[in-house]
Amino acid sequence: MVRYQMLSRDDIVAISSLHKAGHSTRAISDQTGVRVRQVQRYVRRMAEMGGNKIPAKRKPPGNTRKTSLRTLRVVHLELERNPRVSARKIREDNFGLLSNVSVRTLSRRIHDDLQYLSYAARPKPVVSVAQQEKRLAFCDRMKDWTIEQWRGVLWSDESRFIVTSSSQGRVYRRPGSDHLDPRYTAPAVRFPDSLMVWGCFSYHGVGSLVVLPKNTTMNQGN
Repeated sequence: MVRYQMLSRDDIVAISSLHKAGHSTRAISDQTGVRVRQVQRYVRRMAEMGGNKIPAKRKPPGNTRKTSLRTLRVVHLELERNPRVSARKIREDNFGLLSNVSVRTLSRRIHDDLQYLSYAARPKPVVSVAQQEKRLAFCDRMKDWTIEQWRGVLWSDESRFIVTSSSQGRVYRRPGSDHLDPRYTAPAVRFPDSLMVWGCFSYHGVGSLVVLPKNTTMNQGN
């Protein structure tokens, strides 16, 4: 469905002038960028008014928007400042500006007008300041290495895998009931079995994947 096209006063004057100059509806549309159907409507309105007056600008159909450009700028700044903020929180923090805007409408404006989409946050390992300094020092030491030097490097890492479910589910119970009742609990393993896996790669290719015996751990010293 094509949205209603808002015309400025300049558009209306241009349509009127070109029509009086004898231009066709198609030519007026090409020169002004206004759709042919809408040009035809304005030409018809001019004829109904005697052909001399310029039709007044009409209000667009539907309810008046409750979010102005200023409102959207404020919402944009809130999202850039804190991408985790919710539409409800934005409304609460800017209630004087958004008191007449529902949370649902605000969410729609965030999606449709500001083009923000909701995604699950990507997990990212936490890197301490000390680790950052070590990584920068490593890069500084190796920045002038040649391909021949890198061919002699073996990269390796290990990872620990635990096979257990972390889903506890949800239960309904009355206030004051025993929350330790077996009907309301979920089984949990305190010290689950684990597998340590070690792998490596180099300039020449990928090495074999080594799976250590169950519950065996290793570190840089192994």
